[in-house]
Amino acid sequence: METSPFTFQEEEKRIFIPEIPILLAEDGRLVCLPHTRDLPKIGIFGAPGKGKTLVLHLIADLVHWKWKKRCIIANDNVSFQTKSWGLPWDSEKHKDFIKKLEIIGHITIPLPCVYLFQNTNDLVDVELENEVSYRTSLPFKDIIFNPALFFRDVENLGASGKYLNGLIYTDEGKIRTDGLLYSESINDIINLINEQTVVEQNGEQLIIYKIPNDSVRAKLASLFQEIWNSKIFDINTQLPSKWIVQMPDGTRNALHPWRACLYSNLIPVMVTNNIINNKYFAPFYNFMLNDIFSMQQEPLNKKNEMELWIFFDEIHSLFNHNSIFNKIKEMAKQGRPNRMAFVYATQYFGDISSDIELITDYIISFQQTTTEGKKILENFDAMRHHVKILKMLPKYHAMIAGKSGNPLIVYDTEGKKEIYDDGTPFKGVIFPSVSQHSAPKKEGI
Repeated sequence: METSPFTFQEEEKRIFIPEIPILLAEDGRLVCLPHTRDLPKIGIFGAPGKGKTLVLHLIADLVHWKWKKRCIIANDNVSFQTKSWGLPWDSEKHKDFIKKLEIIGHITIPLPCVYLFQNTNDLVDVELENEVSYRTSLPFKDIIFNPALFFRDVENLGASGKYLNGLIYTDEGKIRTDGLLYSESINDIINLINEQTVVEQNGEQLIIYKIPNDSVRAKLASLFQEIWNSKIFDINTQLPSKWIVQMPDGTRNALHPWRACLYSNLIPVMVTNNIINNKYFAPFYNFMLNDIFSMQQEPLNKKNEMELWIFFDEIHSLFNHNSIFNKIKEMAKQGRPNRMAFVYATQYFGDISSDIELITDYIISFQQTTTEGKKILENFDAMRHHVKILKMLPKYHAMIAGKSGNPLIVYDTEGKKEIYDDGTPFKGVIFPSVSQHSAPKKEGI
């Protein structure tokens, strides 16, 4: 330009990038996750406040808005942290985040979240109730059809199990019209447990309990009194366990709330902080997971190859329950044929089991200790020499890598596209979510 009599101006060229941009590398390259036919399992690791939930949030935003896929945020157990996700970034308060979005042509847009709070007897206040937040209940009748499955985590029914079945079914295996499924009050249930009958013995008529064992009757009465008081079921809360959804063909179906949201192109968020330490958390959560898994196995979903992306923040808090851990592991292992992707975040790589490690396709790691860094790098060969880098990463900086065969898409500053499927790691600063993100316990949203 100094030697030419003419003025040169470099022309800006915009290109459409179909992948999800994750970070901007130190050399200016854009590192992205591709949409693959075999849906991925993505692990996100890092100490609190470094950016792991932010990048999980980013992926959820773009999977919904860019790829038009169904998403469920399966575990908000930190002070209703996802509350801000239903808002755009504020143009005055969050100028820095908006500028970072503009680098890659993104605009801020709220995520259409519906926040689901499982009802309990101690759930007093629900923020934004009946606006975007709703109390939910469990279907008493559906669960009582197979009580042993639901109660296995909270009560060893033992010999009581066969007597419980007798409260539901006749000796011929038919549903009792005067049985447990049609009880309307705790008194109905207690009376049913203490039901008596007349038998003839030695020419005399005797009145005996249908459940002859006193301790069994006491155990069942105590169990049902407890679940009645817990207010987790629809039978005594006046909260519908299913919502009515009008389908595209005009038919109406009664669906569990999380399913209703997914069929309506909304994002169900399971807010668990009020129930995660409750005795009935594992049965409730497994019921939800089983229903989600069943949904993906239904013929219509399989025929249309309908994808579901499941996001687990702070997944280690769920693994405190063996039954939940086993269910998530089963779903993850069978995710490919059922069109399910899994994105999970936790503080330390050691928080997850070897089963989950083996099936994790991509890893996004923020700052880690040397010990935790070594655990990560042992599973990702190309990252073995980066332990010191992981230890020194500043806030919002991360390393991303895929196991061999899982590609990352990289664009250079000229827009040239390259595919790396050999496990090459990349380091850089992550992009913000397109909907508003807030730290836990932040007020005023």
